[in-house]
Amino acid sequence: MLITKNYLIVVMFFIGVVIISCNSSRSSEDKMSKENPKTEKPDPSIPPSPGQADVKALVKDLSENASNIIADVSIGEVLAYGASTPPLAPGTEVNILISKQAIIKNGNKIEQGKTLSMRISFNHGVNNNNAWKFVMFINK
Repeated sequence: MLITKNYLIVVMFFIGVVIISCNSSRSSEDKMSKENPKTEKPDPSIPPSPGQADVKALVKDLSENASNIIADVSIGEVLAYGASTPPLAPGTEVNILISKQAIIKNGNKIEQGKTLSMRISFNHGVNNNNAWKFVMFINK
């Protein structure tokens, strides 16, 4: 009877120690997260849709017609791909079709010699007339 009573006291002691140690590790993690906020954005951006890619690109040349601007860009880095998007290697030069309305809406951020982070979309055309189109600027 005495052994059972001592055994029960030892088991209760260990359960108490385990509970206290689990609780203290949680509170220290909470304190650390409050003291050191992450420098990254807390909300991840929406991933690209199929046929789209997030890229950092250097604007090499700009030309325009009545309603569009064609930007000749050099891909510096691909940040993300959507499903079924053709691959883009760093250093690849592509022409991106940008509507003038998108430029006005986004504050005319496109300038020759500037590196931009943007989402682009690949459009399959007829007669091998495939083109990349500007979707939006991204902040990465």
